[in-house]
Amino acid sequence: MDFSWRWCRTPGNHNQASEDQQASEDQQASEDQQASEDQQASEDQQRILAELSGWIVEAQGDAEPWVGRWSAQQLADEFRVARLAICEELDSATGRSRLMGAIFFRDLPEAWEISLTIVNRRSRGRRVFERLLQAVSQDFDAQGVGREFWLEVRADNTAAVRAYTRAGFMLSGRRKAYYGDGMDALVMTRPVRNNSVGPGKL
Repeated sequence: MDFSWRWCRTPGNHNQASEDQQASEDQQASEDQQASEDQQASEDQQRILAELSGWIVEAQGDAEPWVGRWSAQQLADEFRVARLAICEELDSATGRSRLMGAIFFRDLPEAWEISLTIVNRRSRGRRVFERLLQAVSQDFDAQGVGREFWLEVRADNTAAVRAYTRAGFMLSGRRKAYYGDGMDALVMTRPVRNNSVGPGKL
C-alpha cells in the first residue's frame, strides 16, 4: 500500500479567471474549464464529507469518547470554514484510494488550531495523525505560514493524548468541566520548532 496526503479543501483558494484575456472565445474556454474543475472538486469534497460523516455516526453509535459534541451537521459546518487535509492509502492491486484520516485546521492569527482529528478505525495504530500533521506542517513552512498548532482533547482520551505527545505537542493548559459530561479539556500546543522533525514522509 502507498500513502499520500492532499488538501481536500482550502477556503478562498479558488483560481480566478484571467482578467487580461483578449479573445472572448478564449475567455469562455477558460471559464468552461474552470467550471469543470470546480464541479470535480465539489464532487470529491462531497464524497470525502459523506465518508467522514459516516465515521462520526459510527463513533456515536459506539459511544466513543472522542466524538463528543460532533455530529454530521456540525462536521458539515466545520467543512465550510476550515482547511481540510486528508491522508489516503492507494491499493496497488485495485488502483483505488481509501481514506485513512483527516485533520481540520482553523486559521488563527497566532496559530493553526486543529478543530478535529478523525482516523478510520481500520487505520488506527498506524500513526496516521502524526504523519499527516508532519506533511501539513512542512507544507505550511514552505508557504511561509508556519505557526504553532493548538488543539483541545478530552482528558480521558489517553490514546489521543499519547498520539499528540508523540507528534510534538505539549500540555499548555487545562479547562475544567469543559465538556458536557463534566470532563476536563487538555489544551496542547506544538511549537514551530517541531515542524522540521517528525516520523517521516507519508
